[in-house]
Amino acid sequence: MKKAAIILATLLTSACATQPWSEVSGNLDQTAKKNLYSVNIIGINGESSLDNHARKTVKPGKVQLNLSTTKPSQTVGSAIAQYNNKTVELTFEPCVRYYVAAEHTSSSSFNKKEWQPLVLKKQPIKSCQKLLNKKSEELTSDTKLSI
Repeated sequence: MKKAAIILATLLTSACATQPWSEVSGNLDQTAKKNLYSVNIIGINGESSLDNHARKTVKPGKVQLNLSTTKPSQTVGSAIAQYNNKTVELTFEPCVRYYVAAEHTSSSSFNKKEWQPLVLKKQPIKSCQKLLNKKSEELTSDTKLSI
C-alpha cells in the first residue's frame, strides 16, 4: 500500500512538471510601503483555499483570486469581516510568479474596508522557463519542413 502511494505521488509530480505553471504570493517583505499589507489567498476560481502555504500554484490564463487583507483591525465581529475580502481577476502568464498585496487608502487602524489588490511585481520562474525552452527545442528539432 505504501509503495502504491509513493508511485502515485511520483506520477502526479511528474505530470505537473510537464506543463507550464504560474504562481501567486501574498507575502510582503519588510521593505514595503507603510500603506501596503500582505494578503491571504482564501480562494482561487471559486474554490476555497484553506492551506497556509505562502505561495500558490495556478494554471496560466485568467484566474479569480479571493483575497483578504492582513491589516490588523481594532473592530471585531463577522459584520466587519465581510468587508475585508476582495475578488480580483488576473491573467497569469506562464512561468511567472506574481506578488500581490493590499494597498490601503486609509491609515486608520479602524478602517479595513478601503483597500485595493495590487500586483507589486512579477518574477520569472526559472525552472518553468527551462521546461518551456526544452519543449520548444524538442518541437523545433522534431519538426521538418517540406519545401
